[in-house]
Amino acid sequence: MLFFTSCAPAQAVLTNDTMVTTWSDSFGRGPFGQRQNFFLGSFFISYYPQYFVSYRDHSRSGGNNLEMLLTRVPMYGIPDAGSSYGKTNALNIFYVSQNGTIGTDGSFDSNSIYGFFKELLQYPTNSYNRVGYLTNDWTQPNPQNLYQSIVIGDIPYNTADGEPEARDYSYGGRSAALEDGVPFVDSWTNLVSVFTNAYASGTNFWFNAPAYDHPANELQLVWDLTNLRSLRVDTNTYTAVLDFNAGTVSCTNHCTVTGLSRDGNSLSFTFHADRMAPGFYVPDGYITNDCRGAFTLMPSLGNQFCEILRITNLPPGNYELNIDGSNVVTVTSAQLAAGYNGFTNYSGAFWAQKKEILGLMCDLLGYSRSDASTYAPGTNVSTQTYESWASARWPTNNAGVDDYIAEMSDRESELQAEDVLIHAAAQQTNHVFTVSRLPVPPLLSIESIENGAVVTWTNAGYFLQSATNLPAEFTTIPGATSPYTNFGPMEFFRLVTNQ
Repeated sequence: MLFFTSCAPAQAVLTNDTMVTTWSDSFGRGPFGQRQNFFLGSFFISYYPQYFVSYRDHSRSGGNNLEMLLTRVPMYGIPDAGSSYGKTNALNIFYVSQNGTIGTDGSFDSNSIYGFFKELLQYPTNSYNRVGYLTNDWTQPNPQNLYQSIVIGDIPYNTADGEPEARDYSYGGRSAALEDGVPFVDSWTNLVSVFTNAYASGTNFWFNAPAYDHPANELQLVWDLTNLRSLRVDTNTYTAVLDFNAGTVSCTNHCTVTGLSRDGNSLSFTFHADRMAPGFYVPDGYITNDCRGAFTLMPSLGNQFCEILRITNLPPGNYELNIDGSNVVTVTSAQLAAGYNGFTNYSGAFWAQKKEILGLMCDLLGYSRSDASTYAPGTNVSTQTYESWASARWPTNNAGVDDYIAEMSDRESELQAEDVLIHAAAQQTNHVFTVSRLPVPPLLSIESIENGAVVTWTNAGYFLQSATNLPAEFTTIPGATSPYTNFGPMEFFRLVTNQ
């Protein structure tokens, strides 16, 4: 997998056995920001199931880039890097954060943030060298080989102008990224029109009353998908093109279609995708997880990822798409001919799989599956246990990096057990697709004649019923066929199916 950006000549490469880690503040993790890491993590896991991707998130509510550099990166990152030793590579995604105090920790100062990121982008060798001698070869300055980075700029804020200061101090991170050949995502520029238009409309898309300073579900998903767009991710998840008349497969991309057969107005086949687009939350017990509004805020995101089923030469009409015997969606022949995109669909087998991956990530990070805005005491809280364990040991670590990694090995093993479950859930399997034309509704017409009326209808498979007034019970007229002539008193007519 390759990431490309217009802001940097470098490319970040994701291959087999990779650890991806995000480093942010409460925008990425916490009571108001936890969806950001779920979306991004589920992308890497769902889009590249052929690779064993381990996902970690070490964001902290209230964290800033100085604290990230001096505390979180060595305290949490060193054991992670120790466990990833021998992996093909590791990708670290650093977010520019504005938490802090002006004039004290440089959080709002472009030059200070530039300095922070110049050090962060040398992770992990700089962290290791600060704390002692290593017995392994991680001390070698090789950040562009095993360890790769991406820098994500800060977003606009809930003001009329989006707070351009967020763009300005983010550019400190951009300067460091450009110098080191690291991709940078200009979140502020990507999102300013969406955020300021939402502000002008008076619609609230923010959490944390009364300040309303944390992006809610819709904005979180918009942010994540525009990040992936800026990194120029291959958005063609899969495409299958079938010819209805010929009953043949025209072409496929990132998927296979076998056992194609046509029976009258139905087409059936076995479908196997190589990958699927990331999941996003919809209401599941708590409205807090509803992210569908992102596609209203920024309609182009509905085609951010393409899970395309295209069927040509269909008879006109409405069609029902069934996957594994369950109706997923009803679409028109025109929609299928143009290519139906299943990315925004949230029912059926593929959505169930995406949702299970999100659920397992909730388990990994210690959140309730039905309400990811809250911690879930009593559930699997592997990441919280890991960070608590590290927080108690890192400040008193005097034995060096290797011993510290060994102290954390049990906690890393617990996270790795979750990695195995998540990786297994992302594996693609065969699904039986059936596309069936729905019966055409009959056309009922009544023509007045002298002393009566003539009733005609277009489908002989329907029975004609009549009633003398409304509301009233309709009864079937025995033996009535089209055209039917009525010379009696005024009546009401309707058609009912004989099925």
